Amino acid sequence: MVFKTSIQRHGVAVIDITAEIIKGLSPNAGEGHAIIMLCTAGEAWAEYNMELIHIVPHSRVSMAQLRLSTYSRVSPDFEAIVVVVDNTLSLDAAVGISSDLLQLVSERSVSAIDDEGDWNFLLSLTTALRRHCAVDPLVTAKPLSVLLVRSFLLAMAGMAMRNEDKRKPTVYGQGDKYFRQFVTDVLNNVTEQHEVNYYAARLCITPKYLSDVCKVKSNRTAKEIISSILVAKLKHEILTSGKSLKEIASDFHFADQSSLGKFFRKEVGVSPAAFKVSTTAE
Repeated sequence: MVFKTSIQRHGVAVIDITAEIIKGLSPNAGEGHAIIMLCTAGEAWAEYNMELIHIVPHSRVSMAQLRLSTYSRVSPDFEAIVVVVDNTLSLDAAVGISSDLLQLVSERSVSAIDDEGDWNFLLSLTTALRRHCAVDPLVTAKPLSVLLVRSFLLAMAGMAMRNEDKRKPTVYGQGDKYFRQFVTDVLNNVTEQHEVNYYAARLCITPKYLSDVCKVKSNRTAKEIISSILVAKLKHEILTSGKSLKEIASDFHFADQSSLGKFFRKEVGVSPAAFKVSTTAE
């Protein structure tokens, strides 16, 4: 039910998979969904499209469907994070991304991720998606979901290109690298830093150029992306931390509680207190 509800509301769901779940307790994710699995522990052997694949820690598995009944052997300590994306949202996230890049992502069912930075980046994206889906049950628009899934696609394509030693600037350009690093920086620093100038300086580019890159890659400005991720983190904090709004305003480097409330109402449409009451009731 949680899986189906999240897909309906957000177009995406994040699911924790264990050996026991693979043995028959998994959600029914079939046609109509794209699947990205990140194996964090243990190992498993599965058959997919007549191919036997071996899944190990620090590997990424991309499949059009997830049919866990085809798993032939699973270690007792197997653990993985699965991101399930509705095909409609997946297509929205892929708009403007080269077909060559998308082919690199899909042509191999399983791919090892040796670079620790790449692996941590994918885990950060799953964490952001999980929080987004968990604390925003009433949302109908899915801009942050599209942004994060697009970041997934770009990141996995870049990793695949390095693995295949196919560095083609015309396919994976500087703009893609700036966009990926920008999203990473925002995920890691948005609690303290809310301004475009800060992130542009980290990339050694101008704020205008950063916003132009973001507009091309996500159809949103750099400021809109920062605000979306900041709102997602604020919602999580409001609902789970038990802190007062004054404490949260201080932790997130707002001038005061009033400034936090003004920003939140502008982005969400209701005050932080009203959001907490309505979401808790839901």
